[in-house]
Amino acid sequence: MTRLAVIADIHANLPALEAVLEDIAHHDVDQIVVLGDLVGRGPYPRQVVERIVQAGWPLIRGNHEYYLLDYNTVRAPAEWKNHTMTAWTQELLGSDNLKRMACWPDTLSLRFRDAPPLRVFHASPETPFHGFFHHHSDDYLCEKLAGIDEGTVVVAHTHLVLDRQVDRWHLLNPGSVGLPLDGIQQARYMLLEGDDHGWRATQRRVPFDYDALFAEIRRTKLIENCGIAGRIFAHEFRTARPQIVAAHRWLHSAYPGRAMDEAAFEEFCSLNFWPYQNKSYHVFVLQPYYTLGDGLEPSLDLRRAEHGDVASVEQLLVQAVAGDKKQALQQWKLNVPDQRALLASIERGEVYLVADQGEDVAALRLQWYDEDQDSKQVLDTLYLHKVIVRHDVAAQALERRVLAWAEQAAREAAKAHVRYLAVPRAQV
Repeated sequence: MTRLAVIADIHANLPALEAVLEDIAHHDVDQIVVLGDLVGRGPYPRQVVERIVQAGWPLIRGNHEYYLLDYNTVRAPAEWKNHTMTAWTQELLGSDNLKRMACWPDTLSLRFRDAPPLRVFHASPETPFHGFFHHHSDDYLCEKLAGIDEGTVVVAHTHLVLDRQVDRWHLLNPGSVGLPLDGIQQARYMLLEGDDHGWRATQRRVPFDYDALFAEIRRTKLIENCGIAGRIFAHEFRTARPQIVAAHRWLHSAYPGRAMDEAAFEEFCSLNFWPYQNKSYHVFVLQPYYTLGDGLEPSLDLRRAEHGDVASVEQLLVQAVAGDKKQALQQWKLNVPDQRALLASIERGEVYLVADQGEDVAALRLQWYDEDQDSKQVLDTLYLHKVIVRHDVAAQALERRVLAWAEQAAREAAKAHVRYLAVPRAQV
């Protein structure tokens, strides 16, 4: 068996890289593979590049390496001329590191004797600038992956984890080491174990020293040197949410023709930014724990599901299928839940469990978009999918209380509507 650690999107965040490498040291990996964007946005570009180059790990370029290599050359698009952060990063990085970067490849094909070949890109086979999101259809992904012989493809760029089977391809994303954008201020990376049966991914989260990161942001005068771009990127580090694209979408809508400045960004920060956000980043929006008390006894605990809860969710799903069959219904198409899809949904923070006296009695899935109505999205709507309540606790008015909680959660997230989809009772 071969064991790999895959890291990506470090974004010049040395404290995050050091925390991840310390965690990797406990897992006896055969190799560390680096999927680009070592630099950009953060204050430690030279330290990060030199740490990785000196280690000799295989690596590829990302879009932020392209910014550095092509900025202020004839290859650079006209809109890059105002990239103040690129010029600042070039200065911190130094010419020797830029020359090393110029020789890095854009993709790698990894071929181990005891596991199937796998292919790595920064964003996609076509470009390092546009990545794969979980809301992309299988047809779209198959079109982009056509021509790739390897059955396992690992990408990065979106800063969101991904583990998805698309036709004959196993598509993976380790998330971001240095700039998490899922709302959780922890570094992400991926362990891969490969043998004759394929590659199995384990996604890892690691806390890192935010105080050290922001001390270096202040010491290097990132905001002063980079202007409004530095201000926005520092806010992305602070919130672990993407800001720059959403902020410019809002600005274009509210003030057509106006350039982004400090006053405009302050106004944007005071607003509900979710309507302007790519829907794939609508993850971990709600709190991880709630108590459904509402005056009824006993109170019930609702928590966000984690990897260790897969068996509980699967059991409730299987019971829901059995309940439907008993009532001659066909809401649930699968007798056996798709574990990979379930794990991906848990990774996105969509699945919640309700416990009664320590025992899981209900499960539900929340989404900020309707995957079955992709062309008819309502941005101010929370979609409540697959609410499963055990039949023997129905007397506690649990269904009503879960639905009431969803309405309150929608209000907290500044949503105007809740759409309910299926509230079956699991037979036990």
